[in-house]
Amino acid sequence: MKLHVGEKIKVSVDSINSQGDGVARFGEERFVFFVPGALPGEEVEGIVRILKRHYGVMELTDVLTPCVNRVIPKCSWYGLCGGCSLQHADYAMQLEIKKRIVFDAFMKTVGKEHLDKIQDCVPSPKKWCYRNKASFPVKRGKKNLNVGFYMKGSHRIIPINSCCILEEGIDYIYRRLLENLSYLGIEGYDEKKGTGILRHLVLRRTARGDKAVILVLRNFGKKEERSLRSFMQRVSEMLGKDISFYVNVNPHKGNRIFGERTIAIKGKEGLSESICGKRLFFGPTSFFQVNRDIAELLFQEVKNALEISGADHVTELYCGVGAITVTYGKNVKSVTAVESWPESVLFLRKNIKLNKLNNVRVLEGDVEEFAPDALFGEDKVVLLDPPRSGCAKGVLEGIIERRPKAVIYVSCNPATLARDVSILMNGGYELSFVKPFDMFPMTAHVESMALLTREKLQIARYDKGCS
Repeated sequence: MKLHVGEKIKVSVDSINSQGDGVARFGEERFVFFVPGALPGEEVEGIVRILKRHYGVMELTDVLTPCVNRVIPKCSWYGLCGGCSLQHADYAMQLEIKKRIVFDAFMKTVGKEHLDKIQDCVPSPKKWCYRNKASFPVKRGKKNLNVGFYMKGSHRIIPINSCCILEEGIDYIYRRLLENLSYLGIEGYDEKKGTGILRHLVLRRTARGDKAVILVLRNFGKKEERSLRSFMQRVSEMLGKDISFYVNVNPHKGNRIFGERTIAIKGKEGLSESICGKRLFFGPTSFFQVNRDIAELLFQEVKNALEISGADHVTELYCGVGAITVTYGKNVKSVTAVESWPESVLFLRKNIKLNKLNNVRVLEGDVEEFAPDALFGEDKVVLLDPPRSGCAKGVLEGIIERRPKAVIYVSCNPATLARDVSILMNGGYELSFVKPFDMFPMTAHVESMALLTREKLQIARYDKGCS
């Protein structure tokens, strides 16, 4: 097989990868091509753009035999913006794709004998206008600021003036800010040189109506404060009196959006939200689930898993502001809650007090800093909700060594979830079930919850896995 970059070829797509790209195999050698925008079952034509030793990437030019689940994308920037990757598939197929992504991750790492434990993906109550948070990178342009979302696999900004997966209130704020951003008078950031000031524009909104604008700046002095206050005076009337403005200072190079220092310029100390009938607060840079409606279903499933596992004493690691904690806290005897981000710890304590949870002990710091004896024990259930990178090796070793009776693992990354579940299973735990949740419709991302126990449990209901 001799292929060249720029050559046009035809392929049949047989599956989809975790990025949402179609996967095809070409020629007698069954050479793998990834085809963004293609769906399983389609015959497509495209141009070879990348050729590596073991795979290639095609640019889709024509769908010769379309899948019955193919639909017209809603977004004008779809295919350019790196935010969404599944708008060309109907919603039923999106749910199947997300279950398959979890299925494939567990097939590679855990083994096929456990695949029947993977349940169907729980649909999001909202398919559009669901995101309560958006982070827009900002760069210095020749004449104006460049604001939008990154192109897939790059740091090139695709300027957009609206986004159909954002809550309408956030989309409105973004459009009004974009119209007036030239009046801000703060220079955009140049990530290559590490110069300029304005790095990101972050918008948040809650179901209770709180709204926040967070400007992430490389530094913040008197000049930037004067410019910002003048800008706020211009836009506040059109955005409403109940909007809060914050500055987050991030002087460090790299991809992390927020720095450690946040200054409230106008409005409230934090944002107020209601979830699962509980009220809580979180800060402008605190983690909170971006899709509130499906988060409620996920939190209820966590609560169910705690009941199934007979939890009286819970150790909750990476607990954030306590959004999950407040939903189950009164149903158990004690909770040890661990969180490292200082702002989140501040609001975690506030939410515990607000919800009258006298049985919760808060430990501030990285999970790895605490001795296993302080966190784990045979009478405890461990609840994990780590970042995409998954759990640190020492955390998993501590669980296996101290043998808590159950582990409930919430994850936004099927690959690291499967990796960590495999480690726990090799350490003596039984996998009861894995349930995917569509936290991020129109994208290839999927949230999942797994329940592992020391002893095999009889679970009353779970859906048949992929065949």
